[in-house]
Formats: sequence, structure tokens, C-alpha cells
Amino acid sequence: MRYETKLTAKECVVYLLALSRRTLFGKILLKLARATVKGLENYSFNIRLNGEAGTLARLAPEGFKVCFDVGANRGNWAVAARASFPGATVHCFELAPPTYELLKARVAADARVIVNPFGLSDADGEVEFSYGESDDGHTSLLPEQYAKGVYKPMKGKLTTGDAYCTRAGVAAIDFLKLDVEGVEHLTLKGFEGMLAAGKVKVIQFEYSRYSVMTGFLLKDFHALLVRHGYVVGKIFPRFVLFKEFDIEDEDFLGPNYLAVRRDEASILRRLR
Repeated sequence: MRYETKLTAKECVVYLLALSRRTLFGKILLKLARATVKGLENYSFNIRLNGEAGTLARLAPEGFKVCFDVGANRGNWAVAARASFPGATVHCFELAPPTYELLKARVAADARVIVNPFGLSDADGEVEFSYGESDDGHTSLLPEQYAKGVYKPMKGKLTTGDAYCTRAGVAAIDFLKLDVEGVEHLTLKGFEGMLAAGKVKVIQFEYSRYSVMTGFLLKDFHALLVRHGYVVGKIFPRFVLFKEFDIEDEDFLGPNYLAVRRDEASILRRLR
């Protein structure tokens, strides 16, 4: 193997930074660099700041009629969706009983929000999950958690998206939002019939460090959704960056991506 003995200017900078990593200056610099990367990559879960609410607002002229909020938590997204689509019915799904009660109380006055005390996945049945006692936003079907906090085992019920649509008489979905802490791919599998029939216009899904645990990567989301006729992009505060998958996108940061059927020209035009 041949080794280069001359260093480029870039290599010198990298070398000097590496030497300083364990110094106070290096640690501060590292934190600033990581914060900068997260900012540029829109690593935010505040729907008012990260583009989620903005995406709904830009789509308001489309007049969506049916929205699904899977992993609805306390209803922030559902409330924002109703504000953007006054004529829409929002179907909410919340697996954790304590959070379900909070959600139900919050939207009790809105007859167009349907709150379901179960989750959506790839099969029907009862399941044990980890309830986030210190932060119910981290409740997950996954047995381990990356987020710090206190978790409590609980049991809940699941069904598939296809089965629910059949029972509820839902022929098509305008906007399907998924925030289920790492099992978005299983929820999508439960909508296989609706996806294959082209009955879901827009899908928002969360991609995060949970992919390390599940092995279902961003590239797999792209492959699945492109196969069903979607284009995929990352949500930013003022736009959605639709693009083909690149290996550098596999950063486990996310958090929110959008998939739109490629024949929905009006929707794509409003978001780009």
C-alpha cells in the first residue's frame, strides 16, 4: 500500500481538530458543529417550527377531506390539520391509554376528529409496548429506548390500516401522518392494499435513530414508496426537498419526510 507523505490544507485542518478533540476548546467546537449540523438538517420536533404545520398550511387550498394521524399523542398535528382543512375528518390513533384520554379530552368539542384507542401496524392483535411515563411522546412498540426517561410496560390493541379503512368505510386518504417511534414501516405494511390501489395521496413519516434498531433504513422507505408511485422528500420549514435517495441522507437524524404520489402535480407544486 502506498501512503502519501504530503498533507493538503484540508487534511491539516482535520488533523489539528482531531488533536484538540479532548481539550475544552475541542469539546466546545464539537458541540457547536453538531448543533450546526442539526440546525441545517432541520432536526426539530416542534411542528410550528420544523415545517409540519407549514406543510399543512401550504396544502390548505387542496381542501383535503380525510386525514389519518397515526401515533396522534396529544393531538398537536390533528389540531393543525383541522385548522388547515376545515372540511376534513381526522382519524386519530393512540395506543397508550393514558395518552388516549388526554387526546380525547383535548378534541372532545370537535365532532370531525375521531379518536381511536388502538394503534395501527401490520397485524391485528394485542401487544405489549413501552409507555413513556416521563415523556409519552416516546412511547413505542420497540423494547429498547434511545431517549432518556422512565418507561412502563403496557398492553394495547393493534389493527391494520387496510382493515380499519374497510370497517370505517374510508375509500381514500388525502393525508396519512405516521409518528409511531420506529415502527412506521410496519404501519405502512398494514396499508399495503390502500397503497397498491393508489388511495393515499400524501404520507408523512418519521425517520430516526430507531432505524438502527429495526434495520429498516431511509433507503428502504424510499424503495417501498417509490415502488408505489411516490416521490419522497424531507420536510424543511419553508419547503419539502424532494430528491432521489443518496447514501449521505442516511444520517438517522430525520425527523420528518413526506411522500407524495408523483401524479399529484398540484400538491407537489405547492410544496417545492
